[in-house]
Amino acid sequence: MRILWLSLCLCSGSLLLVVGQLGWQHHPAAKQSADEDIGAILHILNELVGRYGVCNFITFTGRMDLRPSLQQRLMEKFHTPLYAVGSNLGPLNRHYLKANNMVITFFTGLDDPTLSAVSDTPLSETASTFLFLHRPATDEEELKNLNPAEMRIFFTWCLNRHFVVCILVFRREKTYEAWAYYYIANVLNIQKLTDHIGTFQNVLRQKNYRLLVQVINDLPNVFWYNSTGNIRMGGIIGIMMQEFMLYMNATMDILPMEGRQTSDYIMAKNSGGRIVDVAANLVDDSSLSETCPVLTDSRICLLVPHRVPALWSSYVFYIFGTSLNISFFVFILFYTAIKYLANDRRSLTGALLSALRLALGIPMPNREFLRLRLPEKFIEVFSFLGTAMYISVTGSLLASRLTSGAFKPAVTNLATLQASDLLIMTDDPTVPLLFQQNHLPRSLADRLQLVDSKTKFQHFMHLNYSYAYVVNTPNWRTMSLYQQHLKVPKFRLIGDELCTAARLLRLPISTESPLRFFFSNFYNRIFESGLLLKWHQMGFDHFRAFVDFKQLPLDTNNYQPLPLSFFTPCAWIYVVGVLLSILSLIIERLVRAT
Repeated sequence: MRILWLSLCLCSGSLLLVVGQLGWQHHPAAKQSADEDIGAILHILNELVGRYGVCNFITFTGRMDLRPSLQQRLMEKFHTPLYAVGSNLGPLNRHYLKANNMVITFFTGLDDPTLSAVSDTPLSETASTFLFLHRPATDEEELKNLNPAEMRIFFTWCLNRHFVVCILVFRREKTYEAWAYYYIANVLNIQKLTDHIGTFQNVLRQKNYRLLVQVINDLPNVFWYNSTGNIRMGGIIGIMMQEFMLYMNATMDILPMEGRQTSDYIMAKNSGGRIVDVAANLVDDSSLSETCPVLTDSRICLLVPHRVPALWSSYVFYIFGTSLNISFFVFILFYTAIKYLANDRRSLTGALLSALRLALGIPMPNREFLRLRLPEKFIEVFSFLGTAMYISVTGSLLASRLTSGAFKPAVTNLATLQASDLLIMTDDPTVPLLFQQNHLPRSLADRLQLVDSKTKFQHFMHLNYSYAYVVNTPNWRTMSLYQQHLKVPKFRLIGDELCTAARLLRLPISTESPLRFFFSNFYNRIFESGLLLKWHQMGFDHFRAFVDFKQLPLDTNNYQPLPLSFFTPCAWIYVVGVLLSILSLIIERLVRAT
């Protein structure tokens, strides 16, 4: 939960915390006590940690001699790991954990070198909460507080370093005060947290602030279109942005960007002179600030046909396999040779017909069997046993194919895809580079066909299983709903071999936009409620309306049974055999008559 106490204070007046109610009152004393300062900080931290938890503390205490130290008291109270940093170390340039960190800084003034140590780029990218305690360098009876001009300089310094959630604490006479800032409509606003400012939505309305949302078409997740003359957004992200505006009680302007989203996830930066509050596209950019929440992960994968029907011309080979069919024909040849060589008086034609009789499972009459020579008896008995089994299996397989059809071997990994004759289709011009760099298998690069978006869309809509398609997983999660009425989906994603490495996708939010305080909390609530599943379906319905596709495929052609026309060659063989029998009878009669 990255939206912390300050964010809640700003977005809802009912959640504001009065400092005096937390027991942060200062008892009159002759001189300033560091223990009282630490006690005030611990009260604030106790409230924050109790609400949201903290993964690490990062402390900048300068050269102050605190006994016991702040670090010791933090570990004793919260049992949480911490980084201890001195003001003389300068910028650290170390890689901090991008987690719920709490940065605690004691400084004496705007020229304190401790602030230079805090000004660390890796630290600004951690989405930490920054808690600053101002302590004058000398003991004074009347404390010198930061005046409004100095506070504005301080919070401008925080804004320039992308310290989004900052709390400034100092003591004014007998009471500790906590101040924060927010940036809206190009104005830096400084607010005392004990003042009731009303809801943040009202502030937006009072300033007549219109949020600017940039969007590039990335079907079917998000797209912009004209609706009765107005620009609107569709898809699951479009629904999410519309619901977020209702949640914020805000209005938005849509900035449509020409072109289309590619696998590079590069966002255009044309804002037309205004701050782009949020880009409604999922982008992969590790340099983005952590104010951009991670919404999902993405992989570029090959979408392969689930089952590809076999051609009728090669049906037998798909039923039994090449090796079995070759073995059967070799057996016929050997049987014919043994029959022909074992009996000098047997003709080659008679041997072939005898082999054909055995292949058809026709038994030999007993009297004819007794007249056979011993080699012929052995081959006849044992061959008939094998042939009977073969015919039995053949009948069973053909009976099942009459109802279910026959299909090519399924594509389950890289090896089976290479063994198939599938081509690969994409409309993304950046995809060939993925194959060249072996992010997708380089061995498949020669099968890739780059087409326009309309061609790819038509092929997929007709469920053309002659191709594998390049897809990214967020878009496929929505597009898979196209198959929701099919009991057996036509296409599927398979193993890691046919996918790139996963990468996190963010929603870019400007560090100058007030949305950075609230979107993470909104998204977490939506995710936990399960509304995203409903929005996936609604987003797909938007997409169908956008492309004017009214009907989804049904299971009417889910199976392709073996038609009776498959047995036409067998019928012709039977007809030819009967005609040969009649012809041979006529010839014999004519010969005897002469």
